[in-house]
Amino acid sequence: MANGRCSFCGLRRSEVSALVVGVGGVAICTACAAIAARTEEEREPATEIVYSELAAVITNDPRSGPDFGRIDEASIVIRGDHVAWLGPTIDLPERYALYPVVHCGGRLAVPGFVDAGTELLGRLPGSRPDPDRLIALVSGQIKNGLSHGLTALDVRVGGSGDPTIDTVLLAAARAGAEVVDRCTVSITWMASERFDLDQLDGVMAPTVGRIASSVEMHCDGSETANELRERLRCLKRLPVRVRMCSAWPEACAPLAEGARSVEASEWSLLPPESTPVVEPIAMLDGRGLDGRALWDAGGRPGIATRSNPDGRSVNGLTLAMALLVTMGGLAVDEALWSATRGGARALGDDERGRLRMGGPADFVILDTDDAADLVRRPDTNPVWRVVAAGRESPE
Repeated sequence: MANGRCSFCGLRRSEVSALVVGVGGVAICTACAAIAARTEEEREPATEIVYSELAAVITNDPRSGPDFGRIDEASIVIRGDHVAWLGPTIDLPERYALYPVVHCGGRLAVPGFVDAGTELLGRLPGSRPDPDRLIALVSGQIKNGLSHGLTALDVRVGGSGDPTIDTVLLAAARAGAEVVDRCTVSITWMASERFDLDQLDGVMAPTVGRIASSVEMHCDGSETANELRERLRCLKRLPVRVRMCSAWPEACAPLAEGARSVEASEWSLLPPESTPVVEPIAMLDGRGLDGRALWDAGGRPGIATRSNPDGRSVNGLTLAMALLVTMGGLAVDEALWSATRGGARALGDDERGRLRMGGPADFVILDTDDAADLVRRPDTNPVWRVVAAGRESPE
């Protein structure tokens, strides 16, 4: 409002017939107000759909019962983009008897999968990249993930150390994400240690604050604790979540909230309340990952595939889950929690990765009644139906 502009279309007070200012200086012109009113009038009423004949629903909500909130012989009712009712089919309220029903044939429903770390590019460009190609890569990556049960994912971009290149990467990631609705996409900017404080504060801050959801501060192990604190202090002025990436000296462990870590030797350095992000695919490169030790110590990890379209492409999270079980030592239900609730928590999302009445209608109906099939058949797509933001995808 300080500039006398509409907060939605950007037109100045002198360019519109009237400008209404609300709480916090948010302003709207008469034209934008008319568009908002027309959009509300044209909006279709929310539709209620009953997903019935489910062998079980894994909710990840302890209030629903033991075994990660498992409900046997269950039904899910969605209304609009949220869960209106969830519970044993025998308790389904009579008021839903006349609503459309999807017969699930004894299949298993789980919260939507959450990939806590994909990558826009595996190899960083040496010069300004083609935005159109990047947008197509991002949208294709998201559509592919959605077809494999991902209802939320984080796209990691940047790390070049060049403000121009990183700006293009950020803008393309956001544009590509907006091509695909329903899937929740966050963007993490990888802040290279090659940026000095002036570049971080003066050049990158406006772009990052407008586009990114979080910043990942990389540490190569050569910086002192004071140098890391200074860089972290600069990044934390941005209106986004900041997390650290390995490796860091032990003296900097208190700075590592929300860190992404894969080395077991670093877990002991993380604060107890942190939710580390593990990369099970790294096991294929010979890197060890003792998931059992992490879980038994109280760690509740999220999973990052680090999938990227021009390097190593990973379809969904089933391979990562299988590796966590067969090589990392986790039980199937623990790996499933990491691929759903763990990923959401690692991204600072307290709503997704679980199913409960009033929560987001993001869930996957698997073409099996046994979650262990995710581990037994990691090379197949286990998805029968994907419901994201209350709608089946693809529709």
